[in-house]
Amino acid sequence: MVNSKKKILIETSVWVSYFGDRNIENNCRIKTAREVISFCLKEEHELLYCHYVLRELQNYEGSKRKKDIEELKNIAKELPSNIGAEPCNKIEVPWDKIGSVWNNNEENKQEKRIEASLPDKNNKSNKNDRKILLTAHQQGVNILLHENPKDFKKIKLDNIQIINLLEVKTVDEFRNLIK
Repeated sequence: MVNSKKKILIETSVWVSYFGDRNIENNCRIKTAREVISFCLKEEHELLYCHYVLRELQNYEGSKRKKDIEELKNIAKELPSNIGAEPCNKIEVPWDKIGSVWNNNEENKQEKRIEASLPDKNNKSNKNDRKILLTAHQQGVNILLHENPKDFKKIKLDNIQIINLLEVKTVDEFRNLIK
């Protein structure tokens, strides 16, 4: 029997929707994010976030996020983050959170492939997205769930299904995508 449980890494924008921090015209994003995360929990999929997601949430509207971050930690577990082959003086994650050896050949190879596909290589957000993708790859994640098509639409990773939640209208659509 095939194990149908998935490891799903949830990107920052999906958490922002889940927490309800969207304008009224984006209520459908809130509803979809909440329904999909609830479905994943019910189906016992493993929900994950990496340190870069946590960092982005902490930097987004500061102390307002404390309650949201606690909820995030109750829902999903943190993965060790990957650095994206940055020089030691550019690593933004505490050393104990790094899940790979700095300057690892496989990480360098994936980093170059991902970097080449990102639209704006100097944009700090894109650097974090690259690190999120590297974390997903290195940690054996099955699905990356995001709401950031500008950065993620061009990227393809072996063995990782990248799903744009903005293109999903119902839980049934999501269920069919992850089969």
